[in-house]
Amino acid sequence: FDAAGVSAPEGEFVMFLQAPGVTNLVVFRFDAPYGGVGVMHTTQALGDGYFRLTTDRVNADFVGTEDRNECDPDILAHDCDPDPIQAACINHEGAQHTCRCRSENGYVDNPSAAEGTLPGRDCVLEPHYYGALATDSYMRIFHQDRLDYGWRVAEVKLFQDVATVVRVEGLVATTAPNVGDAVT
Repeated sequence: FDAAGVSAPEGEFVMFLQAPGVTNLVVFRFDAPYGGVGVMHTTQALGDGYFRLTTDRVNADFVGTEDRNECDPDILAHDCDPDPIQAACINHEGAQHTCRCRSENGYVDNPSAAEGTLPGRDCVLEPHYYGALATDSYMRIFHQDRLDYGWRVAEVKLFQDVATVVRVEGLVATTAPNVGDAVT
């Protein structure tokens, strides 16, 4: 309000809001005339469900909502490649998350992924990260790939996990006696 008691439609306005149980409140402002795209405002959490909102106008409708962090590992609400070494989920406040393959770990989007696959959903290791092998061609076989036509495995290397290079000793892979039998 100004000195004459008339409300000012523009300026800096601070509102204190209460939203019990909400941890991350996002407020959208819809200015008159209505029907346009809302302007997103982030709030400052004050604790115990209280938030501070600063805006530059008040002649509008305000809608508050909780922004869910789709990348939170406890929620698992994202569709990125499930291996955190291969892909990263990036949360965007007030918007849908995005995914990206972790190029710093040698992973890129799979060039042979299904048409329409979004970035970061199917990540594969770049061939030059395989290391120097004795042959000039490489083949990547995943654990769920079908191996038809009498495939033979010359060597299997087992590691504790994908993040380290600690080899597991004492485990032996043997070939199956007949085509179609399991390899132990």
